Amino acid sequence: MSRSSARTFAQVLLTLFVLIVGVAAGSAFMFTKDKPEKSKTETRGPLVEVFRVKSSSIQVKINGNGTVRAKQRTQIVPQVSGRVESIHRNMLSGGFIRSGEALMTIEKADYVLAGKLAQSQVEQAKAAESTAKAQIDEAHVRVRDALDDLAQKNELRDQGAANKREIDKAQLAYDIASAQLGVARTRLSAAQAQLSAANVAVEQADLSLKRTSVTLPFDAVIVSEKVDKGQHVVMGQPVGEVYAIDAVEIPIPLEDRQLKWFNLVPVAHLISEKPQLKEELPLVDVATEFLGKQRKWTGRAVRTEAEVDPNSRMVHVIVQVDHPFDGVSEGATPLMPGTFVSVAIHGVTLENVIAIPRYALRNDESVWVVKDNKLTKRQVKVVRRDRNRAYIGEGLFDNEQVVTSNLDVATEGMVVRVPEKVAGSLRAPSHNASSAQKK
Repeated sequence: MSRSSARTFAQVLLTLFVLIVGVAAGSAFMFTKDKPEKSKTETRGPLVEVFRVKSSSIQVKINGNGTVRAKQRTQIVPQVSGRVESIHRNMLSGGFIRSGEALMTIEKADYVLAGKLAQSQVEQAKAAESTAKAQIDEAHVRVRDALDDLAQKNELRDQGAANKREIDKAQLAYDIASAQLGVARTRLSAAQAQLSAANVAVEQADLSLKRTSVTLPFDAVIVSEKVDKGQHVVMGQPVGEVYAIDAVEIPIPLEDRQLKWFNLVPVAHLISEKPQLKEELPLVDVATEFLGKQRKWTGRAVRTEAEVDPNSRMVHVIVQVDHPFDGVSEGATPLMPGTFVSVAIHGVTLENVIAIPRYALRNDESVWVVKDNKLTKRQVKVVRRDRNRAYIGEGLFDNEQVVTSNLDVATEGMVVRVPEKVAGSLRAPSHNASSAQKK
């Protein structure tokens, strides 16, 4: 081997030796050095809003709106003709008239004279009746005498002491007396008929005289009037319009499926056949704002109208409020016809249901529940919905946390965070059902 080749071989061996030593040293360092501690990273999910649910009994209330109308509205129609002598000071639109007060009076003179004339006819008829009775008494005497004479003549004939001519004469006298008795009885019947007619005429005259004072059988408010003092009014011709203030009505349009929540559907013929059911008619809260103030009344759903609206397919439930003008003298606002009101009709009570916000429902049939900081999807049974809430009958349990946040992305088992303070369960509001969006 040449010297140069030997030198090259020596360099190669040295290089291999250095590489081997380096690899060995590196391996020893890797196996002998302390391993670094792994850092613990905590998974932090998104913060979601939740509330804790609790079951309760909730009374359904069906909300609606309507316009108040008078239950009894009538025209003022005089029953006799004549000149108007006086008018009530409240005989104007908006005026209040109490039952029995005279709205107006009509001149009485003609009806007073008619009464006197009818009374004179009564006296004449009484006199004719007395005369007829006297004639009947006289006719009875003549009939009795003629009958006795006829009987006597018949006895004499049997004894041969009376001839046929005398018997015929006695028979004729009896027939004449009987005819006179019949005439007297006819005159009595005619006189009694005249007396009866005269008495009716007196009653009619008295009634007409009373009707010269135009009154109402109920407390009322004047809607309109078209009569003045001195004006001649005609029997049967309206001179104004009023409405009674003992009660008002409010037609409330509802979908027919909403009636299933009533504890008693107020069908008119049913209530008339079973009047004891009136106490079970649904209570109704009535509210409106007038002159910047809230006013409330309580009424009842007393009936449904006779037919379904052919255009809207709605059923009109009639709410009646009694004594809508109570408290007016103390400054309270009356519930007047034409007022637009909102109502809440008390319906059935839902037992053991859980109220949640409608927006907490997912696809109308499920909710997200947080359990151990993880999302769980829960299928639920919704027994009723209203504008703001859904009422769950099955699928949720007391004290569970229902998510109300709007989750863009949510998966089963996803880790989430909840606030330290969790809101309590929802309570049924005072008006918790509307005329729209009902299940």
